[in-house]
This record gives sequence, structure tokens and C-alpha cells, in this order.
Amino acid sequence: AIYSCHFLASWSSRMWSFSMGLFLASVSTESMQLSATYGLSRGAAILLLGAIIGDWVDQTPRLKAATLTMIGQNVLVLSCSCVILALTITVSQMDHVDTWLRYLLYAIIISLSVSSRLMKEARILVMERDWIVEMCDRDEHHLAVMTSSFRRIDLLTKMLAPVAIGHIMTYAGTSVGCVFVGVWSLLSLGAEYFLIRRAYAIVPTLRSKKHPRNAPVTPNLSDSNPIAPNTSDSTDKLHQDNSLRRAGFFFSSLRQRQPSKRRKARCHWWRMFGTFIALYRGLRIYVSYDVMLTGLALASLYLTVLGFDEVTIGYATAHGLKGSVLGTLMGTGAGFGILATFTYPFIVRRLGLANTGILALGLQVTCLSLCVISLWLPGSNFVPVSSSDVNNSSHFVNRSLSDRDALILPSNSNNISISGFIMANDEKTPDISIWVMIAGVVLARFGLWTADLTIIQLFLERVDTKERGIVNGVQGSLNQLMDFLKYGLVHFLPHIHQFGILVIISFGFICTGWTLMCVYAMK
Repeated sequence: AIYSCHFLASWSSRMWSFSMGLFLASVSTESMQLSATYGLSRGAAILLLGAIIGDWVDQTPRLKAATLTMIGQNVLVLSCSCVILALTITVSQMDHVDTWLRYLLYAIIISLSVSSRLMKEARILVMERDWIVEMCDRDEHHLAVMTSSFRRIDLLTKMLAPVAIGHIMTYAGTSVGCVFVGVWSLLSLGAEYFLIRRAYAIVPTLRSKKHPRNAPVTPNLSDSNPIAPNTSDSTDKLHQDNSLRRAGFFFSSLRQRQPSKRRKARCHWWRMFGTFIALYRGLRIYVSYDVMLTGLALASLYLTVLGFDEVTIGYATAHGLKGSVLGTLMGTGAGFGILATFTYPFIVRRLGLANTGILALGLQVTCLSLCVISLWLPGSNFVPVSSSDVNNSSHFVNRSLSDRDALILPSNSNNISISGFIMANDEKTPDISIWVMIAGVVLARFGLWTADLTIIQLFLERVDTKERGIVNGVQGSLNQLMDFLKYGLVHFLPHIHQFGILVIISFGFICTGWTLMCVYAMK
């Protein structure tokens, strides 16, 4: 029951994440501004509210927490799908949509999607950090089996869900895709509720009261910690969004006594800025370990647009790649990640941890160099000029248009300006430039996952057990802040022709990570 429930939840999450990226790309074919705004909003919400949500999970009975997070996530996705459907219908029926209405609908869509992401993170805490521990009766072997099974389910949905929803949105349209995601969420809601209740009834330990803890959330370096690869993200990034667990280590002193209402309010404010507190207070301990260099190398990998996130999807869509093709490529990238998990033990036995890290990041740099080369291949529109110059030149506009994933438009118009965004009816054929870039991103997944597994093991072996929490908190904070900075850069360089600048910056940070790993190995 618990595996089936996790499959349904993971499948829904993967479908929604990928379809959201396609939607953002379809309504803004000339700019990645919406994608950047969505990423910044999501990152800020997790940074500020993560610890508070984690504390709520700790204080809420298991069944209630699981039920509320499950219902909340599915209802929010269903609501967001309905708003997107309303927007597509409005655009198809009207020649012009008022600016205020357009931005209002965008704000509602982003708010609902970010809220569903918070519910997803809360659900991860409930099911994967509490329920399975109790179901295994804290037996390490059984827990390892369940954790690995959850990971395999995550990887399976990561490969297949984008392919499924990509084909639906490509060949049936955005409206049908929205209806499909909404109906799936509704049906999944009932099935997941039944499975949760069944698991709760079968396992007696789940009905036991939670043990009181000094800290609301305890960071750890487990399979799902902030320095482990995140298979639940849309973007094949590493476990960057687990800040829910990072700050709790620092608030134990605030909960030693029953706080007054005023103290409770103060605690909430402290938890809200827990990521920054973790970074500030733990930095001295963090830098005392030699593996700090590998941690900085890992953080460098977060400041990159060379992954399957909303930004890359938007750029690829603008160059004519269909959602079905992108979904297939995303699944292929996940396949390379799975391959890395199988080959990793053999590589470590032959080369050792440090050399494995150098090899892995070297492979990633080599593969991503294709992305840099692609900027000067035929079909690339990389011209590092100001956006004002682009607005005065229709050349750049015409090269960034694609309607395959665009919203449904009236058929009696060749080029229609809707709410400030131009959507064309002429299909753009993918050129060699975008194919080379995406090939580099896909191939780099092997090196990325291998490097990540290496750094995880280095932290596990070299960091003192009593200080893993604080070191993990600092690492998670660095990861999240670098990811936040990435979306900030996209916000200031949102145009399609400026994506090359982001690629070069990303490649520079990947090379920095490889250099730091080399320095660590030579020590």
C-alpha cells in the first residue's frame, strides 16, 4: 500500500512539474521571465517557510499530517490546472487580454504551484522521514530496503512521467494536458487516501504517539538530505529543496521550556530565516573540515541552467523542441543517472573517492562543453546585447518564436499578439545548436550523479557524527542559496538570446567545482 501510494504521489509530482515548465514556456516564448519568477518564488517559499512546515509536521499526529498534506497537494494542483485551463480558454476566445488580468492569472498560477510544492515537501517529511521509519520498527536493514525501493520508484517516474505528459501536451494541446493533470490529481486523491488509511490500519506502530524531540527537525546525511541527488525535482537538480530539515538543529534551545505566546512568535520568525541562521552559525565548523572544498564544489553545481528545469525547457521550446521530445530526453537523462548509481561502486573500488570525484566532474565538464560550443553553431541566436536592442529588432523576435506548445489561438491569424506576448503559427524546426546543447545536458547526468554520490560518501566518512547536523545545515543552505542566485540571474537576463550568457556562467561554475575537487584530492 505504501509503495503504491508513493508511486501515485511521485507520478503526479513529476507530471505537474514538467507540465508547468511547458506551460510557462508556451505563454512566454520570447522571455524566460515567468520561469525565473516561478523559480524565485518557489525558492524563497522553501527558504523562509521550510523550517516552520517541518516543525508543524513534527507536532501533528501522523495520520492527520499525511492526510492533510496529501489532500493539500492534490487539491492545489487541481486548482492550478483549472486556472491554467481558464487562461487558455480566455486567450483562445479573446483577441486581447487586459494586462491586469493576465498578471493576476499568472500570480494565481505561480502561487498555487508554489503552495503545492510546499505541500509536497511536507509530505516527503511525513512519509519518507517518519512513516517508513516506524513501519520498519527502526530496523536498519528493512529501512535501507524501503528507502532504496522508494528511490527506484522515484527514478522510474522521473523517466516515464515527463514522456507521458509531454506527448499529451504536444499532440492533444495545452488544454487537454491541463484537464488530464487535473483529472489525474482528482482520481489520485481518492486512491492515495484509501492507501494511506490502509497502511495506517495495518501497521500498529504508526498509531503510536510521536516521541517528543528538542528540535523540530533534525538534519541528517541520509539518502534524501540536501547533498543527495533529488529525484523529486522537476529539474534533475540535486536535493536542493530539503531546507525543511536544515534549521531545526539551531532551535533546540528555544524549545527546552514551554514557550509563551510571544516566544512562540519569535521562534517562528527565527525558523523562517533558518537557512540563513544555519549558514551563519555553522560556517566556522563547516570550514574546519577538509571536505569543505568538496561541499563548495557541490554548491557550485547548483548555479547552472544546464539541467532540465523550467529555464532550460523554456529555451528548448523556443528553439522548436516539442514537449514529447523534451520528455523523452529528460527520461534519457534520468537513465544516465541510474547508470551512474550502478557503476559508482566499481569506479570507487578502482580509483578511490577523491579520484572518482575528479573523474566524475571532469566528465561533466567535458559533456557540458558541448553546450558552450552549441552557442556558435548554426541556429544559435546567442548575441550578448542589451534587451532594448532586441526589442528594436524583429530579427531576434522572429528567431525565438514557436507555437507547438503555445496556447490555443484563433486560426484566422498568422501572428497574434496576446497580452504582450507574441505567438506565431509557423513551426520552428529544431536546429543543430539546440540538439548539441541538449545532448550535452543529457550526457552530463552520468558525471553529475557520480560526483554527487562521491561527495555524499566523503561527508559521511569525514564529518564527525556529532557535527553532521550543523555541517549538513550549512551545506544545504549553500546549495539553496546558489540555486536561488541562478534564478536571480535568469530574472535579470530573461531573453532567449541572452541564454548563452547564462550557459557560460553555468559552465564557469561547473569548472570551478572540478577545480575545487582537484585541490581537495591534492591535499
